[in-house]
Amino acid sequence: MAVQQGYAKISGIIESVDLTELVEDTLRINSEGLAQSAVQVTREYAPVPTILTDKHKVLQILVNLVHNAKHAWRRLRAGDKHLTVRIPS
Repeated sequence: MAVQQGYAKISGIIESVDLTELVEDTLRINSEGLAQSAVQVTREYAPVPTILTDKHKVLQILVNLVHNAKHAWRRLRAGDKHLTVRIPS
């Protein structure tokens, strides 16, 4: 929750962002829900340069994507719930 609140304070600012850190923040924000739903998370991160973007808006989009995926898995068995997060080069 602290991660999400930290992002909520600043919006509309274009800045240099480490995509890996942003994705990790997304997973931290969703960690409790992913754990409760028994979702296995695999990380595949290639080294990429920083990007210029509105960090808050991108985080909101990523958090919503993971949240929506978690709800789509509700009917699956625990072993079938797998999320691969990939940052390609």
